[in-house]
Amino acid sequence: MHEFALAIDWVGLALCPNLEPTRGKLIKTSFTCIGHFSVLLPSVFIMSRHNRSNPRDPFQGGRNTLTGYNRHIASSSGSSFAGQRSLNYLSNDRYQTPQAALNTWSSYGVGDQSREKSSGEDPGIIEDTTYDVLERATPAVPTVFHGRDELVAEGVTYMVNNKQAFLAILGAGGIGKTSIALHINNAMEVRAKYPKASYFLPCEVLPDAKLLLQGIIQRLDIRVGEGESHYKKLEEYLRVSIQPILLILDNFETPWNNDPVDIENLLSKLASSDQVSMIVTMRRLNGPGSLKWKKLGSESIPPLTFESAKKAFLDISETRELEQEKHDIETILKELDFVPLAITLIAKRAKTSPLKSLLKMWKEGKTKALKQGNIDGRLTSVNYSIGLSTKLLKSHEAELLAVICFLPDGVPGWVENLSEMLAGWEELDQSINTLLENSLVYSKNDTIQVLAPIREYVCGTHTDIMKAMTPLSTFYVTRLKQLSGTQEVKQNQIQPHIMNIVKILNEQAHHSPKEINIASLDILLGFTKFYPLLLELLNSVFNRTSELVEQDKMKLRFWRVEILRWLAMWQEAETEAKEMEKIMWNNPQSHARIRKQLGEIYRRQNRYTEAAEMLRHAKNQFEAIEDHVGAAQCLGILGETYLMQKKYIEAAEILTNAKNQSEAFGDQFGAAECVGNLGQILKMQNRYTEAAEMLSNAKNRFEAIGYQLGTAQCVGILGQIHQMQKRYTEAVEMLSYAKNQFEALGYQRGAAQCLRSLGQLYKLQNRYTEATEMLNNAKNRFETLGDQREAARCLKSLGQIYTMQNRYTEAE
Repeated sequence: MHEFALAIDWVGLALCPNLEPTRGKLIKTSFTCIGHFSVLLPSVFIMSRHNRSNPRDPFQGGRNTLTGYNRHIASSSGSSFAGQRSLNYLSNDRYQTPQAALNTWSSYGVGDQSREKSSGEDPGIIEDTTYDVLERATPAVPTVFHGRDELVAEGVTYMVNNKQAFLAILGAGGIGKTSIALHINNAMEVRAKYPKASYFLPCEVLPDAKLLLQGIIQRLDIRVGEGESHYKKLEEYLRVSIQPILLILDNFETPWNNDPVDIENLLSKLASSDQVSMIVTMRRLNGPGSLKWKKLGSESIPPLTFESAKKAFLDISETRELEQEKHDIETILKELDFVPLAITLIAKRAKTSPLKSLLKMWKEGKTKALKQGNIDGRLTSVNYSIGLSTKLLKSHEAELLAVICFLPDGVPGWVENLSEMLAGWEELDQSINTLLENSLVYSKNDTIQVLAPIREYVCGTHTDIMKAMTPLSTFYVTRLKQLSGTQEVKQNQIQPHIMNIVKILNEQAHHSPKEINIASLDILLGFTKFYPLLLELLNSVFNRTSELVEQDKMKLRFWRVEILRWLAMWQEAETEAKEMEKIMWNNPQSHARIRKQLGEIYRRQNRYTEAAEMLRHAKNQFEAIEDHVGAAQCLGILGETYLMQKKYIEAAEILTNAKNQSEAFGDQFGAAECVGNLGQILKMQNRYTEAAEMLSNAKNRFEAIGYQLGTAQCVGILGQIHQMQKRYTEAVEMLSYAKNQFEALGYQRGAAQCLRSLGQLYKLQNRYTEATEMLNNAKNRFETLGDQREAARCLKSLGQIYTMQNRYTEAE
């Protein structure tokens, strides 16, 4: 009775707000007013009974059931989907609408207890399943929506052309599943099929079968009396309903993960009614339960394309793309892996923050920067959104996710390689399946990968992955030692894993330099394409050389000079080589080697006098220690130096001598280089037939020893010879082949030279558009390499083309 009196107090206060809040007066007046609202009395008693219990929230330990009053309200009011937003109250109600009554109660704090949550409770779960609760959790149809037209069209076609349709929109959190569902539902054809019967259910506030059922009852405007079965009332409703019904179950992973058995039973009951169709959005790999779901797009929803992501960014940020900001925008979008939620949040920040500041914010804070306001939510915080998925993982599953996030290349060939990469890992097969099912990782081209926001979020948790380092290192060391085939085949075997290998070696350099496998580095340095990555690695290792033995230190320094020279970083290469020359005077072999490197560095910078002097010193030192191969190599480089000075007679004599010595001492590579350079001399002397024959000979020699770079160089020069002979078709074919080979090998200078030659070739054929494109590309590459002379040659050719087209302003 005491509880009854307190409840009546609240009724009186809610319905007669001007009363003096004295308990005796309030009770008396409450009984006076209550006759007008007798329909609410059953709910009052239900509320009183409800407050005795405190059912446990499946996620955070809070309450998750409706208050009795609001269960009654949920069964007494109906609504249609947000697209129509009409509240279908009966016109002959004898009393204030239930929702209005609820609002009055709420203004005085009634029902607020059900909203008060402990600090550990999930703020996304709302207990009062009323129209307003569902509507507050229902997002509007987004107006900025790019790159999803094909998916929407596919979804619309499927929903309209099937009497009963079950569409699953699957993918990672923040990938845009809800937006796609809203646009499918908003399509004219879908609205025509479901004119007043498409209902959106935000399942993040309906975390189990009981609440989801109540949400459906609310949306369908089904009246449920006290003591009546919700299931029975739903079945009766569906039995007599003749119009098609569409239920959109958004974020369906919430109830599915929490209450899979009862949720599947509810889905089956809904699906048993022919007029019910459903769309689910889930952070899953497959649709829920045993129903036959149509996967939108056949697989998980992919990120946006670059162009679509850029349009979305510019529209949301309300900015226009400035020429000087193009690179920054592209960098930001690539860093975010073109994930829609991440782009939306960073674009909103771009309204008030310059792009440079956003880039800095991202680099320093990563996913912490992807947040709107101070309240966490799945649409306002990337960290919160990802956390909804990661908190469901067991410890060994979370550790596996952290390892995969650590690997930049992911897990290539994961079906065969994962068990070897992580030998002995606890429940490995089950764990990777869980990560795939929850869309925390995805498989593309047989590679397990992670979207950038998820990767950065997980890496930011600093989960310990050190136990994975030993098996990972063992796997890659073994793989490098087992490489087989030609140089190209070996490079292709390494390519899918190269970022992983470098990351692991970097980690070893940081934590334990002594454990770095020098033999692995030696193998990798046989592939010039990987030089930019390896330079960074060598710099990292070089900073910790105090823990390495002297022999390994020496190797590292020679490798570093070689890479700097290859990358045309002449100043750095020269500085390093000169320092080595000073400290290696007591080691004749090493001293001669570094002098040869210095001679090559000088030659590449057109410092021919210094180059010739250094090469002669090195040659003499090699001869003194009877290193005949080293001496022949110095002679060959000296011959190239004369060739570049157009001293063709001296160059030919020296190169012929070097070729003979190389062949005599078994240096097939040195001999092939000399033959190629002799072909260059013949070309410069306009002796094209002899030049082509000599270069073909050199090409065959390089192919025999598997040296792709030498082969590509010979093909490129042969292309130039065909150009001079006006055999343009063969010239284009050979130059294009050489350019592609140089790019595959990472030799940017060679690629730029081919582009310049192709530009000149197209200019001769009056194909000005193609010529301009090639020459501009070549100019940009030469500028990047710091070769202003070659860049100027490209500009000169461009000026000639503009003049021929009467574009005099540009020609100037």
